Amino acid sequence: MAPADGGTDNLARARAEWERRQVVAARAEAGLIDRVAALRAYEDALTPIAMSLRNLCAITEMATGGADVDRLYERIVGAEYAVERTCALRNDIDDIRASLEAQVTYLDSLIGPLRNA
Repeated sequence: MAPADGGTDNLARARAEWERRQVVAARAEAGLIDRVAALRAYEDALTPIAMSLRNLCAITEMATGGADVDRLYERIVGAEYAVERTCALRNDIDDIRASLEAQVTYLDSLIGPLRNA
């Protein structure tokens, strides 16, 4: 509230000081409003950057997880190949054993008559 005008020099000075302070307060308020508006504009500019960073982090995590999945898939394929190879080796071993048994049987057929004689 403005001081009442009594017509004295002290009151005139008080009124001038009051008006000066009102101007300073209005300028400070306008400055604060401008500052808030600038900060909001800055926030609006940073929001897409923050979203891009979050997306980049998510993609990086997915890529890292994807590499883990790729390694796991390679191990699964390797294990399947090992199983197939082991089965093939098992068949090879059976073939080798059958071949050795055939050779032993053949040699036994050659030696058998001599042993019995």
